[in-house]
Amino acid sequence: MRWTSDPQGLAEIEVAQEAQLSRYRFGTSTAEFLVCRGCGYLMAAVSDGEPRRCVINVDVLAQADAFSESTAANFDGEGVDDRLARRSRTWTPVRLTVGLPG
Repeated sequence: MRWTSDPQGLAEIEVAQEAQLSRYRFGTSTAEFLVCRGCGYLMAAVSDGEPRRCVINVDVLAQADAFSESTAANFDGEGVDDRLARRSRTWTPVRLTVGLPG
C-alpha cells in the first residue's frame, strides 16, 4: 500500500452515510483507519489531535498512476510521542465530514 501526504495542503474526506464507513484502530490507537464498506478499500488514516491530520492511500485516487513508487517505511518501535510529532510535521490537515445532508 502506498500513502501520500502534504503538510501544507488540506484533504477533505466526505462520507455520505456513516453506514458506508468502517473505522479501525490498531497498535497505539492514535489513528483511525477509514475503510469503505462498499468497496473494501482502506482510504485513509486520520490521526488524533488538533488539527486532525491524515495520510491518503494513493491507490484509491483517480490519478494513482501519476504517483511515483514509494519507499517502504517501518515505524515499529517508534514511541507514541514521537509518532504524534512526526504526524504533526508530515501528515496532511484534514476535514472529515460523515453524514452529508441530502
